[in-house]
Amino acid sequence: MSDNGSFEKYLNASQRLNTKRSYAGGLKHFEVMGDGFLPATPTNIAEYLAQFAETLSIATLSLRLAALADWHVEHGFADPTKDNLVRQVFRGIKAMHQRPQKRVQALAFETLEQVVASFETSMKLALARRDLSTQLRNARDKAIFFVGFWKGLRSDELARLSLDNFRVVPGEGMVFFLPITKTDRRNEGSYLRVPALSKFCPVEAVEQWLALSELSSGPLFRSIDRWGNIGGRGLSHYSLAPIMRSSLANVRIPANVTGHSGERDRCA
Repeated sequence: MSDNGSFEKYLNASQRLNTKRSYAGGLKHFEVMGDGFLPATPTNIAEYLAQFAETLSIATLSLRLAALADWHVEHGFADPTKDNLVRQVFRGIKAMHQRPQKRVQALAFETLEQVVASFETSMKLALARRDLSTQLRNARDKAIFFVGFWKGLRSDELARLSLDNFRVVPGEGMVFFLPITKTDRRNEGSYLRVPALSKFCPVEAVEQWLALSELSSGPLFRSIDRWGNIGGRGLSHYSLAPIMRSSLANVRIPANVTGHSGERDRCA
């Protein structure tokens, strides 16, 4: 591969596009629902914040302010969101309406180690029995679990991962193109970057699955029958959720842990 970082420009372009969409939606809400006008005055914005202080979250209001600031700067106007009136009103809203964020407990590394140990034990037993079907299932389920854990993916997103839209970047990780995501209202797709890690590596797990299955195209995760034959179609999202739960079946997991709580992009 001639340029290891060549996909970064597409990731950045995707992020910029998502930001522009969010800003456009925020400006539309300000004008239509808030009866605002552009360019806006500090008083207009302060009134808008007060109008939606009890119905919109602090994060959403903050995004609205960022959208308004961006529009004014882009069109050569002074940024009214920096006015002391707007800042004081926003501070007051945060003081009165800040809601404590409900947090789910992240899957502990000790628990993750138990899951990995379970996979490894099952794989050793399968190798000893020359049980190809179980070997394949272990490799597949481990890859499903690791990718789902580190990226916080839903089962429907895991089901859409395809080797036709996939590549490994040596020393960095792997990247998938997802044609459809829940937040992609225009169906333009997005790039999913999965980092290579020194421990519990999702890239290594996927490569092990591909080496054993000898798959090179089509759906990444597929059914496996009792004789070790791999299906041609990808697993449905209804099948993937039980696989994730099964991976944790013999491990004691706190009740407030979810699949999304495992997202660990910061460890890349």
